[in-house]
Amino acid sequence: MLRTAAIAGSGDLREIFEKDVSINTYQEATDRAQSLADRHTESTLPPQGKAKCYMLFTLNPGDNIWISVPRQQVHGIYKVNEFKHMFGRDGLWTEAFLEREMIGTSQLIRDRIKKEHEVTIIDNPNRMEQSYNFPFNTSTNIASMTNVTIDNGKLVLTSGQTNGIMVTDARNASANIVSMELRIVGANLESSTFEASVDNGVTYQTMTKNTLIVATASGTQLKIRVTLISDTANPNPILESLGILYI
Repeated sequence: MLRTAAIAGSGDLREIFEKDVSINTYQEATDRAQSLADRHTESTLPPQGKAKCYMLFTLNPGDNIWISVPRQQVHGIYKVNEFKHMFGRDGLWTEAFLEREMIGTSQLIRDRIKKEHEVTIIDNPNRMEQSYNFPFNTSTNIASMTNVTIDNGKLVLTSGQTNGIMVTDARNASANIVSMELRIVGANLESSTFEASVDNGVTYQTMTKNTLIVATASGTQLKIRVTLISDTANPNPILESLGILYI
């Protein structure tokens, strides 16, 4: 579950990524994000900086890299928040914007507790800020189900059916949704389809797992439509969890 909040007093956007799969509702994610933001001010944020070096072709946002500048007594591992490659007569260069993670006793204890509770890896390479999640523990936020049912925390076809549709309630965003990514966990889903709408179901876009798409319509009301399809190659489609990351 993703939700972001601005850090008080920060001149630039500063982000803290909290990974906790025990958060099950949008309100819980919102409360956690706001709590983290309230605990951090500009004076408590980790040091940031900018470094220029020879071209780092394999660099990705979020990578941790060693930085050593002896003259300024800088030596340690820094996270790459963002970077840009530069091409010119002087050669090929990479300019990286870095942040050092401050690790203390409380951080180590919290990380240990979080690892004990984590059951899955959450990747967010495109830095999406919010999510709309369905663990299928209940039918909460589901608008309609046709020829599908929830069975032991999974969305499955009703007995005897070869296809069925689930449509979610609309999630209201604070601004027009620009881009989205699909996250699904399940089995026999290769023939099933997943669609998202940002205009409350007027138009839908097909989505592919873990692939970023740009919204072609304009709107703030996010709906998801799932069509489970049973065929020879995928006889028993099972959807264990569904989520849309968006910004």
